[in-house]
Amino acid sequence: RGSSLEVLPPSYWDGVFDVNVRGLVSVTQAFLPSIKKAKGRILMCSSIAASFPIPFAAPYVASKSAVEGLSHCLRRELLPTGVSVSILQFGPVKSEIFVKTKAEFAVESPYAAEETKFMDLTFATARPIAAERA
Repeated sequence: RGSSLEVLPPSYWDGVFDVNVRGLVSVTQAFLPSIKKAKGRILMCSSIAASFPIPFAAPYVASKSAVEGLSHCLRRELLPTGVSVSILQFGPVKSEIFVKTKAEFAVESPYAAEETKFMDLTFATARPIAAERA
């Protein structure tokens, strides 16, 4: 769901950060002893939105920026252990999220017209999911 910062409730922000940041931290902490033992690699999934913020997506942009910040910190912390930490920035991918988000804009936001226009443009430039490319 996306919308203007003006109308998104704190509970929505909590949900986005629970999934995109706290979940990532929990999984990383759980597997870190094994990764260190194997001198393995950690790949953090972020978004191009962390580098090029998009309107009407502040919680998502903020959460992906947090992922990148903690990834940079973890990379420096793990340097002496031989574990590498990399960040993968995904761009827009055509998925059902666009359809769901557009429906929510129409109901909840005073900026619905601008948000819908932006979502249409983003969807038009998004890459198809792998199954559609095959």
